[in-house]
Amino acid sequence: PDLPQPDDERTAIETALWNSLDERAAGVAGAGMLALNRLAGRYVNIDKARLAEKVQKLAGSGNPMQIRVTAMQLCGSLGVASMLPEARVVAQTGETVPLRMAAVGMLGQMGTADDVELLQGLANGSDKPVKTAATYALKALKAGPAPEPKK
Repeated sequence: PDLPQPDDERTAIETALWNSLDERAAGVAGAGMLALNRLAGRYVNIDKARLAEKVQKLAGSGNPMQIRVTAMQLCGSLGVASMLPEARVVAQTGETVPLRMAAVGMLGQMGTADDVELLQGLANGSDKPVKTAATYALKALKAGPAPEPKK
């Protein structure tokens, strides 16, 4: 039998991953987001703007919590600045601790000097996991952006 060509296989895999982002099952969409993000760091043909747009939508309310947590984390690594206002709210009032921690992490990755007071308040709060996340986010925010990895 004829075996698929490498480019055909890669195209089929990418299509399956993009389609997985429309699944409501948390594990499926989350795995798809993570895989596409990883591939976007290795291959120029992965549309990072499209991925950022999809991830931003998945981070919003109305989606399953596990999907929102993963998407919020990826918003930070993808630099989705338009999610910062929502991350600030979610960091303080998110429905679950993991979601709040993801929002705090996003603020640590790409927040501004205006976020220092918010993060300090969370670092001094009573919720231990959020306190820990806020402490690390403050350190990351004060340290500035990480250098680009060498290729």
